[in-house]
Amino acid sequence: MVFLDQNKTNNEEPNDFSKVNVLDSFANWFSIPTERHNYMNDDFSNSISKLKEILLEYERVYESEFGSKVFTFNKNNKDAFIAQLESNLYKKKGEFFELSKKASNHLPRAVLGKNNYLAFLKKEYSVDTIIPPKKLKPQTVDIRQAEFNLSDFKSACDKAGLIYSNQLLTRFVASLATKPFVLLTGLSGSGKTKLAQAFAQWICESKEQYCIVPVGADWINREPLLGYVNALDNREYVLPENEALELIIRANEDRKKPYFLVLDEMNLSHVERYFADFLSVMESKDKIKLHSAEENLNSNANNDFLDAVEVPSKISWPENLFVIGTVNIDETTYMFSPKVLDRANVIEFRISSKELGDYFDANNNQLNMKMLCEEDTDVGKGAKYGESLVTIAKSKEATKDATVLNDELKKFFEKLQEIGAEFGYRSASEIQILFKKLDDIDISYSSRSNEKIDIAIMQKLLPKLHGSRSKLVDVLFVLASFCYDKDEFGVDELKKIFEKPDKFATKIKYPISLEKINRMYRNVIDNGFTSYAEA
Repeated sequence: MVFLDQNKTNNEEPNDFSKVNVLDSFANWFSIPTERHNYMNDDFSNSISKLKEILLEYERVYESEFGSKVFTFNKNNKDAFIAQLESNLYKKKGEFFELSKKASNHLPRAVLGKNNYLAFLKKEYSVDTIIPPKKLKPQTVDIRQAEFNLSDFKSACDKAGLIYSNQLLTRFVASLATKPFVLLTGLSGSGKTKLAQAFAQWICESKEQYCIVPVGADWINREPLLGYVNALDNREYVLPENEALELIIRANEDRKKPYFLVLDEMNLSHVERYFADFLSVMESKDKIKLHSAEENLNSNANNDFLDAVEVPSKISWPENLFVIGTVNIDETTYMFSPKVLDRANVIEFRISSKELGDYFDANNNQLNMKMLCEEDTDVGKGAKYGESLVTIAKSKEATKDATVLNDELKKFFEKLQEIGAEFGYRSASEIQILFKKLDDIDISYSSRSNEKIDIAIMQKLLPKLHGSRSKLVDVLFVLASFCYDKDEFGVDELKKIFEKPDKFATKIKYPISLEKINRMYRNVIDNGFTSYAEA
């Protein structure tokens, strides 16, 4: 870096008394540790005169390129000055840009950027028009908010060529509102990832609010999601290329709107290896520690200083962040542990012959995801429901009329306890909340208690069920009997419950759970082992 002669100054009073020069005051402000963002070496930051030399050099290059000064402006037209200054600071061309690239530690962008010089102007001169870089915060869209309406999402899916039942959509949204961690498992190609993508795209105001991340088989720690401190320069934080950490930072800064992290093929690697921090803070409400520095670190995305993001030492799990994991089961994947399943709602995707027939009859083999957004924009057609969804999710009110639900849960608990697959207080509480969320999302469920219990059994109790034939056969018989509206089964009746299901068909209470238990029984008889997850 070339420095100007120390005897030269830029503090001469301009002839126009409407202009102000802020070089001295900014240099003093920037040198205060509480204001400085640790971008400069200590020998620079502790010397105001050295700092002023650097700033004067930046101003010389800036003025030669843009024809105006950095530290002198007309106080009567400060808003226009700020807007033009910021525009020039982030241009990716010209002499000033080249100086920025060559200077160490992302200077001068780090000194003159939004968190330093522009922040100083805003604080000291009450400038209200500073526009943050688009990388960190999505552009604000003036959207009049409304109460959440699931039928609008169903309609948008139909127009986009996505075929989902009303029940599946209700389960999905209610599960997200119950707890912001949902696993979608089941048949490959049945629309798991598309549902997650469609909902995020439909309810978000911009692409900055959601991120779809393919999980890698080589993920052995948290770095693919949370990044790491640069070992060669501990003032720099290396961001993951998938933008997961940036999404979490944006969600923390914008708590009213929903944000979605979609982890595709989540079980290609051991979930506990890369997701442990999330599983912990999900329950403890603590913060994830990212680094040990006292101040925010300046990250460098793709070695482009214009995309730099400030990374705090700790970050919380915001209530408006929803994580959706998709799961396929085959010889290349890993099973989920009970502690993972216990923290999620698990929704299985199956396709019936009727649904496949409807797909053929629709003669619509082409998806049009653009139908989920307003014409020629990234604004979702359901963006007006974003704040309503977050409000619903923040409420953890459980159902008030839980007598029938609690009685059923006790029956299942006692039977599952025999094989060590019982559930704890957390699952019981979340089932009671899910009971209420189903009503909140679709009011018609308020009179459909059996259907709500059926959904809860399928999503929260059965996923942990797995084992050998000797372990599970007797339990599956009893669990199947719980799915019928019949007080007691005789010994002979119980033995025939899978052989002659039609005998009790008119008395089924929980058809979704019964179908699953039937499939698990057939698998354990045929293969000697069964689990909730199916290939």
